Amino acid sequence: MTNETLFIKTADGVNHCFLVWVARSYADLDRGLAGLRGLDADRGMVLDFGSTILASVTMRGMLFPLDIVFLNSGGFVMFSTTAEPNDRFLRSSMARWVVELPAGTVKRLGIDSSAHFRLVARAAGVL
Repeated sequence: MTNETLFIKTADGVNHCFLVWVARSYADLDRGLAGLRGLDADRGMVLDFGSTILASVTMRGMLFPLDIVFLNSGGFVMFSTTAEPNDRFLRSSMARWVVELPAGTVKRLGIDSSAHFRLVARAAGVL
């Protein structure tokens, strides 16, 4: 996994910055955030599928709730939900990326379908 910076621009024009782990390998995508005891308010994870797929998320092994945000290939929100520890299955959606943030972040920042997510990799690449 790599550490990268995620910017979320909300409808009010504010750019919110998060330090995120980016999972690209099957093993990292499968493990996700399982086993962690919590996340700081400015941390999260991006599940990078490499292309748009029918994506689903489980909370297997999770110890705390998360906001789960499904993004299209343009980096815009298609669907979001709050998931509780050990939820077995969350809604599947065609998505290019899934972002996992501390529970309550979506509501607190006013993240909706107009929000734009941009991932800035340390080496190269932009979401």
